[in-house]
Amino acid sequence: MQANPAPSAPEPPPTPTFGDKWTQALPDRRVTFRFLAPKANAVSVPVGLKSGVDEAQGTTTTPMTRDANGLWTATLGPFEPNLYEYRFDRDGVIVPDTGNDLPKPQRHVNTSLRLIPGEPAVFLDVQNGAHGTVREETYHSTVLGQNRRLLVYTPPNYERFHAPLPVFYLYQRSAPAFCRRGSPTSLKTP
Repeated sequence: MQANPAPSAPEPPPTPTFGDKWTQALPDRRVTFRFLAPKANAVSVPVGLKSGVDEAQGTTTTPMTRDANGLWTATLGPFEPNLYEYRFDRDGVIVPDTGNDLPKPQRHVNTSLRLIPGEPAVFLDVQNGAHGTVREETYHSTVLGQNRRLLVYTPPNYERFHAPLPVFYLYQRSAPAFCRRGSPTSLKTP
């Protein structure tokens, strides 16, 4: 006599994966925002169109739509070529886009950045040509009694210059934000 096998529990739906393309800029300059939050009741995406996302008059907030797996999406645009701030509002809690590797450099990261390139290329776009080098240096501050980090930009062919070059100092209000991954990419140089 054979025993009947116990009924198996239904398999949970697979978790969607998008690699590093959670939020994606499309070729027509629209952006599909994606946020995985299966237990959320409401998710929206505030986007700073004419200002930062903290300034209501330059920001648009769009409710997102949830699918059966708890993936929230909204497609907006087309956007003019520029660098935009955005974040997600999940049931009243503000969070950055964890699938985006370009956070806005600030003390408490709660905002992400999205570059919409232009045709022809605009100032913020990566363009063909020599760009120079940004490198991180560490020095010891005798005044503070500790090591400090700074970024140094040198122009293309810097090693061939024999005359002194001008110096440009950029002070950051928050040292932790300055040294956080992503900050150098937001310091665009022509």
